[in-house]
Amino acid sequence: MSSIPPEINREMRGHTFYPTEADSIPPLYAQDSKGKDAIAYVHYFGPALDAYVTEYDPKTGEAFGWVMLNNDLPNAELGYIDLPAYESYSYKAIWPFAERDLHFDPKPLRECIAEVERRFGA
Repeated sequence: MSSIPPEINREMRGHTFYPTEADSIPPLYAQDSKGKDAIAYVHYFGPALDAYVTEYDPKTGEAFGWVMLNNDLPNAELGYIDLPAYESYSYKAIWPFAERDLHFDPKPLRECIAEVERRFGA
């Protein structure tokens, strides 16, 4: 059994990165047939990242959801998310690559994507 690595950027970030039991995120494949109607439970953001998590495996840190990298909205997609990689990467050793949005409330992925599209003028 593997487990997620310790949070190496926790002190710099100032908050817990990984989802907790309180987030009540379904396990992988639980919302498989819902597509953009799946509920997003956690939002991560960074200098060029938006990721909305709909499913999560706390043993591995693997998640599933919608991800936009490098502010590339046309190529954003549903897919697997390696949360340990996002947690451990830092941008120029100043800003963690990804931070957890502590004010995010669960909502349908469709609404999250619409918010990102409005922000980018799409």
